[in-house]
Amino acid sequence: NITVGVATKTNALLDQLVYKELPALAAAMRKEDPTSVPLTFASLKGFSHYLCLWKLEHLVEDGAQMVNVHNRPVSQAPSMAALLSFSEQSDFEDMDTLKIDFQTTPRYSFTTASHDCLKHKCPYYNGKCFVFGARARAAASHVVVTNHSLFFCDISLDHALLPPAVYWVVDEAHGAENEARRAL
Repeated sequence: NITVGVATKTNALLDQLVYKELPALAAAMRKEDPTSVPLTFASLKGFSHYLCLWKLEHLVEDGAQMVNVHNRPVSQAPSMAALLSFSEQSDFEDMDTLKIDFQTTPRYSFTTASHDCLKHKCPYYNGKCFVFGARARAAASHVVVTNHSLFFCDISLDHALLPPAVYWVVDEAHGAENEARRAL
């Protein structure tokens, strides 16, 4: 009943842990002792990996535009439809597996950065925000998996980003020094 953190060098490894290895570990633990509390885990990434519903609302209000991609007109409608579908079907998941043509709808048009986020002033903050929903889910988990970048940014901000963890595993630690220098 403690929180353990894992910091990986890459988001690809983070996803591998969260979508393959930790579910396998949880299943093995349940098989070993079906009466035990199920292992819970969550991933946390930076703001730009999550859909901003406030920005999506404004994108939809503006309507799908025709944009030039490689000198030919392309509609934003398929990207916007994918984003709307994702927003309705996802439980605070990051968008890294969502296949969108970023040439028609740039990522910055539907994500935010920590310094641009409206936080408490946003109408989606309480209960609907993908960033803060993911943080709440992580705070209630046994295992929190993040990347080196967010891990060291959390340290530089006096642990204001990640939930408190009793132990941290720094995977691929050979790459941690450079990331620590950048963040600190």
